[in-house]
Amino acid sequence: SRSDRLFDEAIIKTPDKGSIRNNSGEPEAGKGKVYRKPHFTLSYVEEYELPEWVSYHLTRDMLNQVKFERNQDFNSDLQVTTGSGHYQDYKGSGYRRGHLVPSADMAWNKEAMDATFLFSNIAPMREVFNDGIWNELEQDVREVIVANGRATGVVTADGQRHMARDAVIGAIHPHLLASLVSG
Repeated sequence: SRSDRLFDEAIIKTPDKGSIRNNSGEPEAGKGKVYRKPHFTLSYVEEYELPEWVSYHLTRDMLNQVKFERNQDFNSDLQVTTGSGHYQDYKGSGYRRGHLVPSADMAWNKEAMDATFLFSNIAPMREVFNDGIWNELEQDVREVIVANGRATGVVTADGQRHMARDAVIGAIHPHLLASLVSG
């Protein structure tokens, strides 16, 4: 199907990282265009209808604030001029809509949490990956932040570690991601 082909191409041909040039430690967009969202930034590759990378800052104080309840559904990102991914890309595809910026990381701010449900922040993930190791990574990051106070990192798909001002949160090599998603 079209969705499977797009997802497989995007996972295997993830664009290379750009060089790190700004003070926040964010890479430049490779094939993507950078979009600023409330409390996070992402590079979106319209060719694949997928985020290239995301970056955000998270502190213990943010995580300890009162949490907003999720009342948001997944939506197309109207900032993406040619249209972002949408519900039909996932319907019947066998893929889950996986957050790159987890909604739980932004639950302290309603506007930011709602922005995590835009398809520009979503990547296709198999259920076993999304509900398993990806979920564990999200929880582990929050535990590290609660224990250490804060961390800043860039999640990429190129296997390179992008050092920001504090600690790198994670990087996933595309071949590893492809094997985890397809397996």
